[in-house]
Amino acid sequence: MQIKTKTKVPRVGFMIVGWGGNNGTTFTGMILANKHNLTWNTKRGAQKSD
Repeated sequence: MQIKTKTKVPRVGFMIVGWGGNNGTTFTGMILANKHNLTWNTKRGAQKSD
């Protein structure tokens, strides 16, 4: 009797805990602002993401 098993390791993902909290929201906003090169006006003048 022969038993054959899969030798390929499945792709491993990861989970970020706390993504929905304040830090996660700030982090997501930072990523999107940098990706889209956003600028916005403040009382001190125009600000842009870096």
